[in-house]
Amino acid sequence: MVKTPTELEIDIPPIIEGRTAKADDGHEHVFYVSYDHQGEFLGGVTDEVAGHKHVIKRGTITETVNDHAHRFSYVELLGISE
Repeated sequence: MVKTPTELEIDIPPIIEGRTAKADDGHEHVFYVSYDHQGEFLGGVTDEVAGHKHVIKRGTITETVNDHAHRFSYVELLGISE
């Protein structure tokens, strides 16, 4: 296998919506994240479930609330494939 650097140009919608992974107790959230026109992450938030919501400041994990966080992924929502 040979890896070749590739530049990819995609249109990113103003807000990307998806679902987080489930917490140990089985609940999940809808998440909303956004990016600027240069593709820089601006942040996001989840909806409120079980009396709480999570702020998203970076990466692919929410901020911890009530002793738990959720993983999330938005890449597949953009329709990027090899």
